Amino acid sequence: LTQPITNLTATSGTARFKYTPRHSFATADLFGVTSPVIATFYGDSDDYLKLYRLDDSTLRLAGSFAGTSVNADYASPTLNAGTTYTFEIAYTNGGNLILRVDGTQQASASGVVSFSTTPTTAYFGSDNSGANQYDATYAAADSPVTVSALSASEKIYGGGYKTTTTALSNAGLYQDISTTGGADYVVRAVAHSDGVCSPRAILYDQTGGAEIGHLDGTTAST
Repeated sequence: LTQPITNLTATSGTARFKYTPRHSFATADLFGVTSPVIATFYGDSDDYLKLYRLDDSTLRLAGSFAGTSVNADYASPTLNAGTTYTFEIAYTNGGNLILRVDGTQQASASGVVSFSTTPTTAYFGSDNSGANQYDATYAAADSPVTVSALSASEKIYGGGYKTTTTALSNAGLYQDISTTGGADYVVRAVAHSDGVCSPRAILYDQTGGAEIGHLDGTTAST
């Protein structure tokens, strides 16, 4: 499976994809290939990224940057047959070559320099020649969460935040406070409107599962 890629640069880049092996990592070399390759991102023989099974206990992310080799090893990886994993490969000139699995960094190595020929083709399940195939299925990764830049007219308030979209209903910030029966407390909440939404500050009994009270603002609460 090959695919052209355009988002990598000579100095930095990130590649993400979903991977579901048909065989667990410990036995993946028992099907005719000693060092099966999960993915290769290829520019030329001196410029590439290759993620492959080095041995029974090592998954290696090998990078060649203008002929400079950088290897980031994930020791004792848990990659079970039939389980889908999201891989993320990242590199930065002057920084590190990094492998993340399901959002957790599992391997990192320093020494990255710029590519002389930026990789433009992805080979999923093999090296750039189509050999050393890994028995697995592949899919595009979900888009990562992004934070939109503020316009010149927008404001950031201490304790607050801005989002453009959210999958949550009535999303907001919250603070847990431990209380003692019979004691008095003063609670201060600060909320600001974007001119469209009306903020609400809610006091909630988490133990009892009920709202104690709330205070509504307006679209002019700036």
